[in-house]
Amino acid sequence: MRKKNKISVVIIAYNSEKTIYKCLFSLSKQNFPKEEYEIVLVNDHSTDKTYKIAKQFKNVRIINQIENIHGISNPRNTGIKNAEAPIIAFTDSDCIVPRNWLSKLYNFLKNNPDFVAVGGSLKAIKTSGVLSNVDGSIGEAYGNISGLATPNTAYLKSALLKEQLFDTQLITGEDPDLNWRLEKKGYKLKYLENIYVKHLWRSSLKSFIQHQFNYGRGRAQLIKKHPKKYSVLERNFGVSFLILLITLMIIALKSIFISFLFAILFLILFSLVRRLNLLKKIYKKNNLKILLISIFYFFITDIFNTFGILYQKSLKEK
Repeated sequence: MRKKNKISVVIIAYNSEKTIYKCLFSLSKQNFPKEEYEIVLVNDHSTDKTYKIAKQFKNVRIINQIENIHGISNPRNTGIKNAEAPIIAFTDSDCIVPRNWLSKLYNFLKNNPDFVAVGGSLKAIKTSGVLSNVDGSIGEAYGNISGLATPNTAYLKSALLKEQLFDTQLITGEDPDLNWRLEKKGYKLKYLENIYVKHLWRSSLKSFIQHQFNYGRGRAQLIKKHPKKYSVLERNFGVSFLILLITLMIIALKSIFISFLFAILFLILFSLVRRLNLLKKIYKKNNLKILLISIFYFFITDIFNTFGILYQKSLKEK
């Protein structure tokens, strides 16, 4: 008689042929009893070799996402509904988990019945790409500022079902939204630094910019949905940012060059002041080169976050 699964691992994958093998291999080598956990891979309309590679693993159950239903939240919800175990762990297709990952997640929730979720940190996978390493350094420095994140977390399935799963209307930010809804209902969540996964960060400036634009859109949605989680400045970040910038540029209009230079310096200063503590963490673990590129990244982040926020606010949401 087959033992009942104690924990299910849900992964969503979209054209992940470059990373999915290492992810699934690490999951298949867990020190958790093999007959007591399952791996559920939701294939989100991949057109590359993701499905073929995943089929190599006998302990992986592949579910193809329903046609014409895309996004991040939808396939995650598909995985939750199809998971057999009472505890559901999440990681991403570009992550590598240590052998004791499932054991740590499971043991915490088993021994701490007052909690419905537990998660941990992300460690960057070092590559030859400068941008990827910088993005990873920033991610590590952020730590648990934004709470539990789906590349490294586990929830009680019962709590997820009660809270209507991940919000499929959100562009990004589905993780904090779910966590805040759980906390609002009185549930307890735990972040543990010693539970970590290795994560491969974005390697191109184009993908980074696209992500930051979408992050801005998601941020606008989160501010509307959870206004108390944001300060007055954050709730009006995009508009306030542009009004202040335009005002300062008008003051410096004696010269187009001076106005342009003034605007760039203002943006850089704006990005730095908001992240002084974060920059200290980045410099402590890295070198001056990584720090300087991080400053440039934050500069780009604020610009495209603002575009994303303003774009989302311009839409007539249903």
